[in-house]
Amino acid sequence: MIRQILLVILFVTGPAAATVAMAEPIRMTYEEFHPYSFTDSAGEPQGVSIDIMRRIADAAGYEVLFQPTQNPASACWRSCAAVQRM
Repeated sequence: MIRQILLVILFVTGPAAATVAMAEPIRMTYEEFHPYSFTDSAGEPQGVSIDIMRRIADAAGYEVLFQPTQNPASACWRSCAAVQRM
């Protein structure tokens, strides 16, 4: 009886497990904001936020790809600071 129940559970959850395994990786951008997110000397993303996202994705059965980006507000702040110095 238990063997039959386990087979039914496996049959029902099998497609869901296959869907997770074939899911596209999660893409996450990050900016240089040490110690939360930064690129190490080997070119790999590191930091507290990166570690948390890796653990969440791993627990959910997903792969995560990190893409470095620059915050558009950073350029604005730099230009505002340059104007104030004039």
